[in-house]
Amino acid sequence: MQTGNHKTEQKQYPGLDILKFIMALVVVAIHVKPFETNAVLTAFFKPCLDAAVPVFFLISAFLLFFKIELNEKKSGRGKSMVYGFEVQ
Repeated sequence: MQTGNHKTEQKQYPGLDILKFIMALVVVAIHVKPFETNAVLTAFFKPCLDAAVPVFFLISAFLLFFKIELNEKKSGRGKSMVYGFEVQ
């Protein structure tokens, strides 16, 4: 339990959150295939459809590891993640 006026440092990235939400919608669209009947729309949106999953995972990984780094700084412990295991 912490007492006093301890303000935790939290950095927010609203642009990345919005982009992650859009990419999640595009991933759903990949599975639903709404443009399957129209070749022009399929050709127009294909680059976005091809990039949706990698961009979504890159943003998620960045935000996850940034959060881990902030938690390490806050706790004062120097831990590293190696293949999912914490190493001191």
